[in-house]
Amino acid sequence: TFFELDREAEWREKVWLIVPYDPSVLKRLWSLDEKEDELPSAFASKTFQITFHVPPPVLSDWDKFLEKCLKEAFPQHKEDVELNIVKRLFRLRPKKVSRSLTPRDIKQFVNRVCALHQQWCGTIPLRFQALYALCEDGIDEGKLISGELPEPKVLDLLGEERRNWQKYLAALYFNVPPDKAIHVLIGNDVREALISADGERLKRLSNVQGFIEVVEDILDKMDLKEQPEQIGKASLA
Repeated sequence: TFFELDREAEWREKVWLIVPYDPSVLKRLWSLDEKEDELPSAFASKTFQITFHVPPPVLSDWDKFLEKCLKEAFPQHKEDVELNIVKRLFRLRPKKVSRSLTPRDIKQFVNRVCALHQQWCGTIPLRFQALYALCEDGIDEGKLISGELPEPKVLDLLGEERRNWQKYLAALYFNVPPDKAIHVLIGNDVREALISADGERLKRLSNVQGFIEVVEDILDKMDLKEQPEQIGKASLA
């Protein structure tokens, strides 16, 4: 529509069409084999008379942009250390292969943390909400139990409450209050290990903060009159 203009239209000289595009996307769409690699380039050079190449943002640029977005989103934290920790956590985010950081990535991250903050403000510290937003795609029950995440350098940023990271991330993952999160995370596994006298399974679960409390709660609820053998197996485990 925009290219097939009436040559005599007076407004034609006043209209510019600016099209942002990624050359690599054109290649993925059209290049079915190596012989057709020239097709995307030919299309672009024929269609767009002038081409400007936009470089990816450098570290200092997106760092300032992230700080600006965070201060706008969390004005109550803009003068304290919490936002600085969130910004440093973002620097350690999981990298996506062959993909540069974009302003959209930053906005999506800040928006996700905002959504979590609306739900968990005052219950879970902001830094753990940010950590969850960064790791959300890679979190599952197995990794929460095994302690595979976060990395040691990430834990160092979390401060004195870093020992509670499993509780807070489990609360966000299961959408339950933090004081119930560990029970929801390992409760079924602990119960099965106790009643089957599986000491090795219990040992693997014991690295989770709050493990002792979960064991005590499960033992308290065992019905010794109906199933007296359970306490013996639990003791053996």
